[in-house]
Amino acid sequence: MTWLQEMGEASDCLGAEHDDIVRYLGKAAQYRNPLTVSFELTRRCSFRCVHCYLGDQKIVRACKSQELDTAAVIRLIDEMAAAGTLFLTLTGGDPMLRPDFLDIYRHAVRNGLLVTVFCNGSLIKDEIVSTFVEYPPRAVEITLYGASQETFEAVTQTPGSYAACMRGVEKLRQAKVRLRLLQAVGRDALGIGVAVDGRTVTLEGDVPSAAVRDQAARAARETPGVETVDVRLATP
Repeated sequence: MTWLQEMGEASDCLGAEHDDIVRYLGKAAQYRNPLTVSFELTRRCSFRCVHCYLGDQKIVRACKSQELDTAAVIRLIDEMAAAGTLFLTLTGGDPMLRPDFLDIYRHAVRNGLLVTVFCNGSLIKDEIVSTFVEYPPRAVEITLYGASQETFEAVTQTPGSYAACMRGVEKLRQAKVRLRLLQAVGRDALGIGVAVDGRTVTLEGDVPSAAVRDQAARAARETPGVETVDVRLATP
């Protein structure tokens, strides 16, 4: 995402005027404030995706004790806010595997950070959704690895992961939580960002072939609750 897009989204989230955000970003650049932070809360994940760089999940889970505890994470978030951070992404692994995830998330939002949560969608429970409604995230980002159970689970190597992810997506959609679906479409494409707004999906990205474009549009169209697909591609 470019800084201009960041600026536009910040205006939406803060209810601020365009010129205010421009001045804020200008000062941040002048004083070298860390505007954007991606915070990997855990390397643990409930999926075992074939492409994942985190390694064997059995080994990762055996090292759980090496993760930062709640107090350390809270302290770091306080330092980020004091340093001028505006955008925070909570990621993993899947950050929702941490029992203190909601405590961390609420603390970040209460500190004025615009929080994006990057997760696999399978661990989204009612309590998490209600917290997102009370403390809205900038977005929840979930990757879709296929439009069918067969395709999806060939990637995640986790039986039941497709249905669990779709349930999570539907919970967020029903609650009108801002949601971004990241669509993996195969070797010919680096990736496509999919933004869900009500029942409309917008795909944006660099796609080198019409065949891949059509595949991505079809996958998004088959997402539960989506009726319209708007494809905007950087290359024909």
